[in-house]
Amino acid sequence: MNRLPTGKKRKLTVLIGDHELGANEVMLSCLARINKDGDEIVVVSTGKPERLLEFARNQKFDLCILVLNNILFQVIPWKARRQYTLDLVVELKRACLAPIIAFAGVTEDILLPEDAERAGVNHFFWMPFSATDFMEAVKKCVLS
Repeated sequence: MNRLPTGKKRKLTVLIGDHELGANEVMLSCLARINKDGDEIVVVSTGKPERLLEFARNQKFDLCILVLNNILFQVIPWKARRQYTLDLVVELKRACLAPIIAFAGVTEDILLPEDAERAGVNHFFWMPFSATDFMEAVKKCVLS
């Protein structure tokens, strides 16, 4: 399991799939607020799908956070991007076995949360998101 033991110092390893620093900073700030015990937090971040998979295959992660519309795929048609993103979720889940929290920007794709969960996402949020809800999702993923 990817659950962390409670009651002692831990090391939380997080893989973030996102190419925008602004969203990363908000997520990191939330992780720091959860980290009241002073645990070590190691974050690996990239917006490139091939690098995400490489990291997932070569290192153990406790949590994976993805901003689905901020993954930098090579030139692909816009309509195919959705499926590429969901396929990436499936591959990441297989590779690292960590819980996945996913975000997506505003879109008219009302089926995206359901399809993302089917692909392996544990918690889905539309952006902008509630920091409180995100922190609760993180706790559920790594502390329970």
